[in-house]
Amino acid sequence: MWKRIGMLMAIVAVQGMLLTTAEAVGGQTYPYELFKNRPYASQIKSVLPRGTRLNQVRDYFSVSDGMHHERRFWFGSGCVPHSCSISEGFMVFEQQGGKPYLIIMDTPDPMNQARRQFVSYGARLTIQGNRARLDRPYPAALRNWFSELNVILE
Repeated sequence: MWKRIGMLMAIVAVQGMLLTTAEAVGGQTYPYELFKNRPYASQIKSVLPRGTRLNQVRDYFSVSDGMHHERRFWFGSGCVPHSCSISEGFMVFEQQGGKPYLIIMDTPDPMNQARRQFVSYGARLTIQGNRARLDRPYPAALRNWFSELNVILE
């Protein structure tokens, strides 16, 4: 079962691909490996700001327990080596069409978790107080992650 273990999280969702097995996600079983697969890497890069290198995002998935399946979603989480409580990632692939999206949650000062910062690419994320809205479909695991951060994803 997936759980959040740190302060920084990236979420990548690639839609438009029918995912039923590990082979359906580029034959890869770990999120980090998807960044080495040209079609998936291209989808992820398409929503990043100009000048952002895939390596900068890939590092958030370096340590992972693999890809998981929930209803119509495949997802995987990970973290930067030696920084699992500070730098983490979460990626989701939906089975039906659309563009990928990426959300990064950062806590610049791990001692002050109230100062978390959220940035999204390819999706609109709105946060007011402890409530968040996302204009894209998401798995229950994402809602659970926000809940662990004391944020309600509506």
